Amino acid sequence: MRRLTLLLACACRLAPGAEVESWSAGHLPEEAILRSGRTFAWVRALEADIGRDPSNARNHAALALGYFLLRQRRFSHEEIERALALDPHSVEVNYIAGRIEMDLDQDYRAATPRFEAVLAASKDNFKARYFLGVCLRGLGKHAEALAEFRKAAVNAPYDWAWAAVAEEELNAGEAQQALAAAQKAAAMKRSAENLALMGKAWMALQQDEKARECLEEAVKTDPQWETPHYLLARIYAKNPDGAAQARAERQRFEELRDAAQ
Repeated sequence: MRRLTLLLACACRLAPGAEVESWSAGHLPEEAILRSGRTFAWVRALEADIGRDPSNARNHAALALGYFLLRQRRFSHEEIERALALDPHSVEVNYIAGRIEMDLDQDYRAATPRFEAVLAASKDNFKARYFLGVCLRGLGKHAEALAEFRKAAVNAPYDWAWAAVAEEELNAGEAQQALAAAQKAAAMKRSAENLALMGKAWMALQQDEKARECLEEAVKTDPQWETPHYLLARIYAKNPDGAAQARAERQRFEELRDAAQ
């Protein structure tokens, strides 16, 4: 267990013993572990710890997370089932079980109560809140998903939640709300995806010049992503003088789309 504590502390840049509070708040170490480039070493150390202490649910949950990051579906399931049998009410065990069911199995119905269980114990867990929204969206419950995304966005340090809000508002036909959310997402991370969301919102508001500026920036940010070209083609096609540009953007869209398949 001591080795696990040190590994988690290193991965999360926390003092030993602080990781439990961090997990409860939603700061689970997925990104830090992947960035460290030591996922295999982390998994091997956990396997050794479990060999010495097979009754520790947290070790099994952490190992399930490691297998999840390595996309080892069967092993991930085996370890999370052991963890759930040992401690079915644990925040981290339910969170990881939800991620496995949502991401590896695409089983949104099964994952939903996992994230709800996490939030019952830790209402400010922004990741559980966001992923609950993802599950509700996958189940076609868009109004409920939007509500969860908005709650997650309040204290999430990442742009995901605001981007999800923007997407849901666009789908609901609420362009002004979508624009505000997309701008907040872009302020946190000026990615091509967030710029494209801003562009879509401006298009829905009939502000094509502002949309074009956002989409051209998206193209510069990620030249290999086809979607901004498709949207630019739609804008240029509205103008009789833009026919040549529309054709060029449509051609570039098709080239990038075909290359990505």
